[in-house]
Amino acid sequence: MSQRQNSQKWHQQKRWIIGSLLLFPPLGIPLLWLTRWPRAGKIGGSVFSGLLLLTVLTGAASKPTVTTALSERSTEAAPQAEVAPSPAYEDAIAEATAASAELTIAESSVDWANVARKWQNATTSLSDIPISSDDYGQAQTKIAEYERNYDYAISEKTVARSAEAVTMAKRQAEEQQAEEQQQAVVVAQEAETVMSIVEDQGGGYVGGTCKDLAASGVGSNFTPGDVNYTSARDRDGDGVACES
Repeated sequence: MSQRQNSQKWHQQKRWIIGSLLLFPPLGIPLLWLTRWPRAGKIGGSVFSGLLLLTVLTGAASKPTVTTALSERSTEAAPQAEVAPSPAYEDAIAEATAASAELTIAESSVDWANVARKWQNATTSLSDIPISSDDYGQAQTKIAEYERNYDYAISEKTVARSAEAVTMAKRQAEEQQAEEQQQAVVVAQEAETVMSIVEDQGGGYVGGTCKDLAASGVGSNFTPGDVNYTSARDRDGDGVACES
């Protein structure tokens, strides 16, 4: 150790500062900023130490733990006799194992709803275990764990449902636009057909009902002598056909 390091107090020595940043950030970060190190190094060390602390504090609750088998059960039975788990405990572990398997492949809101239902069923089964049971202590521990897993599944279900709603709205808008475009094409084709009939007739008689004639622009209120006047169109016989 150099003479300069020997003259420094412990909290000014690099090894103590780095060690504090890694093991106890609340102490390490203030010590870092009391040094004469470059500002960039202080910022980088503070960010790294803060992220390390945040990872330690939140890492355990970021995702549900996976229950895999009945072997997780810890018993307090006497060494000379192994106590079999109660049916309610076995049912809970079976539901939790199924939920753990499904959450790894869940995508849709329906998938996450099924996962949440299994965690809820597992919690309900554990809640039915009486205090007199050898499984009671372990059941209470797992109830807290399964309730966290249930909340996680519900939050993922909400996210998936929002994404599905956006996708559905987009699809409906596209389908509606396509339908409107198709209707516009049909109307244009019908109008073109009607105009073609009128042009082909050269201003003469045009077949169709009075409604068709009015819609196609041929006219209405035809009187005798008009090529489009017929007795069939003059139902009341008053001498005016296709009265408007």
